[in-house]
Amino acid sequence: MGIDINNINRQQVQSVLDAVRGAKARRSFLNFYKHMKPDFHMNWHVKLLADTVDKFMRGEVRNLIINLPPQHGKFLAGDTPVLTTKGWKRHDELQIGDYVFSDTGQPVAVLGNSGVYNWHVNKVEFAGGEVLYAANEHLWKVYVEKDDHKGRRCVVIDTAEIKKIKHRRAPYILSAPCLQYDGYLPVKEKKGRHKFFIKDIQPHGVVSGNCIQVDGGMYLAGQSLISTHNSTMFSQLLPPYLFGHNPTERVIACSYASTLAYSFNRDVQRLIDSPEYRHVFAGTTLSGKNVASDAHGSWLRNKEEFEVVGHGGKYRAAGVGGGIMGMTATVGIIDDYLKGAAEAGSPTMRNRVWDWYAMDFSSRLNNSSKQLIIATRWHEDDLVGRILRDEQLSRNWHKIVIPAICEQEGAVLGDPRKKGEALFPEKHNIERLQNQRLLSERRFQCLYQQNPKANKDILIYPEYEYDVEGEYDSLAVPETLGLDHGYNDETALVGVKIDPRRRKLFVRVYLYASGITPDALALELTRLQLGRRLIICDNARPEINQMLALKGFAVQAVKKGAGSVFSGIQAVKGFEIVLVPYFVGHGVNTADFIATELNQYEWVVDSMGRPTENPAKSKEHALDAMRYVVMFYAAGRGGSSRFIDINAGR
Repeated sequence: MGIDINNINRQQVQSVLDAVRGAKARRSFLNFYKHMKPDFHMNWHVKLLADTVDKFMRGEVRNLIINLPPQHGKFLAGDTPVLTTKGWKRHDELQIGDYVFSDTGQPVAVLGNSGVYNWHVNKVEFAGGEVLYAANEHLWKVYVEKDDHKGRRCVVIDTAEIKKIKHRRAPYILSAPCLQYDGYLPVKEKKGRHKFFIKDIQPHGVVSGNCIQVDGGMYLAGQSLISTHNSTMFSQLLPPYLFGHNPTERVIACSYASTLAYSFNRDVQRLIDSPEYRHVFAGTTLSGKNVASDAHGSWLRNKEEFEVVGHGGKYRAAGVGGGIMGMTATVGIIDDYLKGAAEAGSPTMRNRVWDWYAMDFSSRLNNSSKQLIIATRWHEDDLVGRILRDEQLSRNWHKIVIPAICEQEGAVLGDPRKKGEALFPEKHNIERLQNQRLLSERRFQCLYQQNPKANKDILIYPEYEYDVEGEYDSLAVPETLGLDHGYNDETALVGVKIDPRRRKLFVRVYLYASGITPDALALELTRLQLGRRLIICDNARPEINQMLALKGFAVQAVKKGAGSVFSGIQAVKGFEIVLVPYFVGHGVNTADFIATELNQYEWVVDSMGRPTENPAKSKEHALDAMRYVVMFYAAGRGGSSRFIDINAGR
């Protein structure tokens, strides 16, 4: 029987097309990905990962580990001002738990912070004079005009793509609706949304900055509150696909922080609610309202969990170490079990993750359950490292490791690259990757090559611990202060206690700030009631040392000379470094400052990637202050009453 095309209206045609697209999207994860994210960039590794997910869905692969390079789509210069609910902060000062503002004008939580590092950026100039410094991969929600003559449309694209736009009419970004700033708190106005037209984008060079992750993706940056974006990966798209094919699935999804896991939960819920999803899986739906308890027979839907209406499928989000008891999972997903290099450097944190995985997470699985672990390899003794090191465990896992630069042809099945070629040259060509390698060999090996074995060779202090038992204040040894002078850069004041018997070096950061004048430093020492302690500092600013001595502080300068830095480092390496938590301001833990330095303090490497005996230039103010104290006592200059024999434990 033929179809009379004259009797088919536009709505019917659209309905048929939607049905065809939906059927295609159901066939494979790659098609589903294209359907839900039509602007994504195709590359061979995307197809490889999607094909592996299909095998995971069919049960051909039951335990899957994925390690691949990041996109760095959220990097902004560290001094970019960002409006929070407590006033303005620099981008590099944002902490997990801070609230910034979304492009809708609503507060959204900061869920993750990469820590500060150096990165190549562009100067993005707007028509009104505003300027932001953002990486090529930074994502923006912009209104652009394409070649199809259909006018402007809203798309999420990166800085590099915006630079390619050649249309006469410039792309623009909309401000948050009715949001302005009165000097302390955001207030409402009646003028609606403002258009920020992008005037010019030019390479700017390398700056210090960081990436953050926020709930929902969009947040405002700069004094003019310009909206920028961040992204997620498998934790966002795989669960809806799972529930679409089997609405009785029971999924436990975990990340290093519960707030991040809850964000993934909300992303999954939004996707399942979307019209695009309903075109593919019309039978998979969620409750239309927030339901905190099933006491009245309602289908659950809240920040921690939801249920699939009419089928009983369930999704639960939790932080690593959080409670997941009471639910057996058919699929377990772990997306980044460590917050970053700082946590990975702590044996205690690595042990906690392993214990949680072995005793809590694994106990929620059964013989037919499947597992997916997505992670950046910051340390060879992390969760993935321990799984792969166990001969019996590793047999049951399928592992995909895709380095940014091919080091061995054929090492990854389906990788068409020759040795030395980039993974995604259209986005990250080999020249750009090599430039990032020059900035930090260790970070490059971990983030881009997924090779954490380089840590112990390249990092100057690869291991440290946290004083989780609170030993510092009760330790029966004198506290000595270390001081590294700064003004335009940071002044660091640390307290040091040395336990020579156990070879432990305890460090507490009292002060870590720029712009500290000598008088302000003296006032801070007095306020902290540290005036009677011995202060060991460098001899680069003798006038400050003299001023402090005249005010009654016990100041001793440590001598510097040829080889003194290297010998001081070797003296410190004879101890286990223990970071002591110390909270200031809005809950800021100053141990994070020295942890960041520890994870960026590296040896210069030669052309073969081998470490030399010269430290690479980086921020090491707190580490220098700590080193001065150790050098002072190593030289036997402590005096009879304060002398600590740091070799006593040998």
